[in-house]
Amino acid sequence: MSEQEELAKELALNVLWGKRVPTGATGYFRVDANAAHSLADSILAAGYRKPRIVTTCEELDALDDDSLVLASGKYLNGDGDFTDCWIRPIPDHVTGGTGARLWEALIYLDGGVHNMTRNDCITLPVTVLHEGDSK
Repeated sequence: MSEQEELAKELALNVLWGKRVPTGATGYFRVDANAAHSLADSILAAGYRKPRIVTTCEELDALDDDSLVLASGKYLNGDGDFTDCWIRPIPDHVTGGTGARLWEALIYLDGGVHNMTRNDCITLPVTVLHEGDSK
């Protein structure tokens, strides 16, 4: 099933179900499939892409430096856990590119506290919210 067909099906089942059109003299109603496909085309043309799920450390490590991920895991240095938090990779030019890839958990408490983690502290799977193209 193509991305357009998958989105059209989702729209027809969950969004447009209340928008029914008469089928004629019988009085039965149906979902307007043309409206679902038209709406799916418009959404895809606007740039929507279904979020990608990353299930391995290798996939996580391969993400570009300007990617954004929704994840849960543990902070470095025993600073506790984070749940459903935005994290982003710290670019190699900042860390020197040696050792495990570091990630910054974007936490805003007490004026903007940022905490670091690394791949092996992140609970998989994670959802990729934005895939950069910096590499």
